Amino acid sequence: MSVIDATGCPTKAASDRASAAPAVGALRAMLVELGELLGGMSDDHYVGSPSAGFTGSIGAHVRHCLDHVAALTDHALSHDSGACSSPLHGSAPDDGELDYDRRERGTAIEHERTAALREIERLQARLSGIETMSSERPIRVRGAFCAEGDCVSGPSSLGRELLFVISHTVHHNALLAAMCAALAVRTPVRFGYAPATLAHLDRTACAPSASSR
Repeated sequence: MSVIDATGCPTKAASDRASAAPAVGALRAMLVELGELLGGMSDDHYVGSPSAGFTGSIGAHVRHCLDHVAALTDHALSHDSGACSSPLHGSAPDDGELDYDRRERGTAIEHERTAALREIERLQARLSGIETMSSERPIRVRGAFCAEGDCVSGPSSLGRELLFVISHTVHHNALLAAMCAALAVRTPVRFGYAPATLAHLDRTACAPSASSR
């Protein structure tokens, strides 16, 4: 609920609550950590996968994760009334709905570590373009719910979709941390932990561990 002052304008507290900036900042920090992880591994590790208990390569998980960030940022910017740019990611026609399933597989991002690092840089720039938007900005989302391709669509908001993409990124970063551990690749200390988990660890003065993810 918005707080209105005597002039009829939203107060600063209400404006802060409606800002997408905090969520965008959290997502950007996660991408910084992901970039640090990729910068510290070899090209062979990037296209490799532990043999037991994992599906896909590190690169495949990174591509999948970045595709979701790209879908949201490109949709938000291309539907901004003040924007003149069109989506830069993917080639599917735009029908006005955000669709995370509309993505390409097997791209250079999946197979080339340097391509993934370039994509992270691109997404950081795209995220800077949406952090001044309202988190209450309406978005319509579409997605498939079965392999046969049946879809459902419904209303959402920029803030809600940012929370989803943050959660999705945390999930895949946790998978990447486990894969890297199996490949003896060092990860940032707080990499792959949910914000709530990190807050709990900070309160209890516990060191992050694989079991606390």
